[in-house]
Amino acid sequence: MPNLAAVVFDMDGTLFDSWQVVTDAFIATVLKAGGDPYSPQEVIDAFRFGPPRAILEHLIGRATDTDLADYHSRIRRDAWSVRPYPGMLKAIEGLAASVPVAIFSGADLESVDILLAATDLRPYFKAVVGGDEVAEPKPAPDGLLLACSRLGVKPADAAYVGDSALDVGAARAAGMLAVAASWGHLDTSDADLVVDRPDDLLRLVP
Repeated sequence: MPNLAAVVFDMDGTLFDSWQVVTDAFIATVLKAGGDPYSPQEVIDAFRFGPPRAILEHLIGRATDTDLADYHSRIRRDAWSVRPYPGMLKAIEGLAASVPVAIFSGADLESVDILLAATDLRPYFKAVVGGDEVAEPKPAPDGLLLACSRLGVKPADAAYVGDSALDVGAARAAGMLAVAASWGHLDTSDADLVVDRPDDLLRLVP
């Protein structure tokens, strides 16, 4: 196992499962805006477009500030139901005691802040990067490079822990170790390393 100088995390499907909250919020926001009744899977398929504003633009054909505010209000209303995966809090505490940890999520920064606050995880992360802070979504490396810059570490000395092929692709593009969380949602079979439990992550650091 490598000894790393920092660990960067994806958020949903890696730290916790917020897909129900997120897809419900998108579906309700789109309907209120006069859009079509999308299924949860159709919303999930749209995640590749980037942060919420880009997803809403794809689903509705536009994305006004009012639409985005409505989406955030729905996330904030239901975020209480999101809990970290079993063992995740202890793993994050252990990692943060050894190396700086960060988040790069495709969600926008406001959504990230809402969900991290609801799950009591925010204090452990030295840096947080939202999908609305970078020009290109995953698998482009932009967000990971920004996270490493904010941590003050070289990408080659860091790992990105995620649950999707987009996460693996972003890690590879950034020159980071691609670590797959097998408890997540999607296929990560091409990762450099697969971990089966959150406490396995502690083996990444001294």
